[in-house]
Amino acid sequence: MINFIAVTDGGQKTRANAFINLFRKYDTESTLIILRRKNTLSFCNSITNARIIDVSISNSFLRPWFRLLWENINLRFIVNKTQPDIYLSFSHYLPTAISKKIISIIGVTNLAPFTPSALTNEKYVMRAKMKLLSYSIISSAKKATHIIALSKLCKKTLIDNGVKNKNITVINNGAYHANKSNPVPPLVANAVEAKFILYVSSFFPYKNFDVLIKAYSLLPKEVINNFQLVLIGTVQDESYFKELKALVSKLNIDDRVVFIPEVPRGELDYFYKNTALFVFPSLIENCPNILLEALSFGCPVLCSSAKPMPEFGGDAVRYFNPNSMSSLHKALLTTINNRIMLKRMSNMSKKRSKIYSWDLFTQSVIRLIKEIR
Repeated sequence: MINFIAVTDGGQKTRANAFINLFRKYDTESTLIILRRKNTLSFCNSITNARIIDVSISNSFLRPWFRLLWENINLRFIVNKTQPDIYLSFSHYLPTAISKKIISIIGVTNLAPFTPSALTNEKYVMRAKMKLLSYSIISSAKKATHIIALSKLCKKTLIDNGVKNKNITVINNGAYHANKSNPVPPLVANAVEAKFILYVSSFFPYKNFDVLIKAYSLLPKEVINNFQLVLIGTVQDESYFKELKALVSKLNIDDRVVFIPEVPRGELDYFYKNTALFVFPSLIENCPNILLEALSFGCPVLCSSAKPMPEFGGDAVRYFNPNSMSSLHKALLTTINNRIMLKRMSNMSKKRSKIYSWDLFTQSVIRLIKEIR
């Protein structure tokens, strides 16, 4: 039984899609029971020898709570009826409906609740939510048969919180790679110039957009005129998104900073392929999917030195202190006009990205399932 109910967008959807599409390459025998929200994840329809159960859950802001209720009440009836011998979820939660008789493998994908220093600027409600989430993650990890950690940092965090080392396996996410043909987004002709600096991520405070904007604003006027700053991502925190726009206006760089709240997957490739420099200033990650994507496209990358980013970027990227605007400003200043350095960084990114593949991820997860079984 694979539980995809929590999968909605972003990295979760990318991982689920890759895992299902590659599953039969490494397991041709297991019968699958796939749980998903109704009218989502159409890619599940193509897998053979599978029973798909569509779950109706409200799309309101209370959706996570409705999902918890469903997993702890309704799921019990499905489990009793289908009798799975293995339960798999990448959403770091083990429902009470899954008894000890069932082998449970839980992926821990969120380290935000365990990084208090990066959450100090969050509102009280968010901090309380993170506290509750950290308790839920550790409680589930201790009860599960086995845990998949997406990074070495994740494994260490779990061990530090009382989860047994022998029950944890580190399996990194894969990296998305470009399609051969990519349409030029219509907005490029209207808003985005030929030369630009890029950051792609959801608009959350811990994604650190504000430090990037401030560092960019300190660049020489000539550099700012030559390179736009393009910021792409889903608006997860509306108030933070408004603060960022206000900051851009305050710094008088409205005409040089482009906010793009949503870009379809295929069109996003255009930006990775054409950016002069990719900047990744995030304060919190478990396995930084966006960083891996930037590497796979051969982007020259300036990257936050916060853990676990060096674990993934290795020596292929240049690091800066994400809490220091001057550190990022210096990194921008010394790279953006250095063509030789940018070319070398691009080549190193491509080489580094080969370490991460969804094929290896899927193969590793299925090997783990077979070993535990």
